[in-house]
Order: sequence, then structure tokens, then C-alpha cells
Amino acid sequence: MCAFDSNACTSCLQTKCTAELGACAGATADCAGALSGLEPCACGGDMTAAQCEATFLKDGGAKAPPLVDCFNMNCAAICSGM
Repeated sequence: MCAFDSNACTSCLQTKCTAELGACAGATADCAGALSGLEPCACGGDMTAAQCEATFLKDGGAKAPPLVDCFNMNCAAICSGM
């Protein structure tokens, strides 16, 4: 099972990064689209975690960096390990 796709990871994002996640998912199509593309990437697609993050930042627009910062500070350990 992919740690990124776990209940613990989702719960962390929803509780610790509520504002950032909502801003990304709801405010701009570019960020929402980039967010929807994270799952196969973060779950061990062809890219490393760093490449996946860089692609999300590039594709996600202005709402992506705050979510990445929040994720890295609060949820990265939960979402990358099982």
C-alpha cells in the first residue's frame, strides 16, 4: 500500500493543511489538476519524490507552494513511510 494514499496521510493533510488544501483544490483549475495527478506519482510512479514535488510546484500555480510547505512541515513523514 502506498503511504501517500493512506488514511493517516489523508487525515494529516485534511487536519494540518486544511486551508492550503482547500485553496488548491477549490480555487484554481491548475492546482486542482496538479493535485489530482499526485497520487500515482507519489505512490511510486516513474518519478522520485523530489521530481514529483517539482512537477506539482511547476504545474500547480500560485496555490501549490503553500500546500507543499505545509505538507513538508506537517505530513511528509506520515505520508512517505508506513
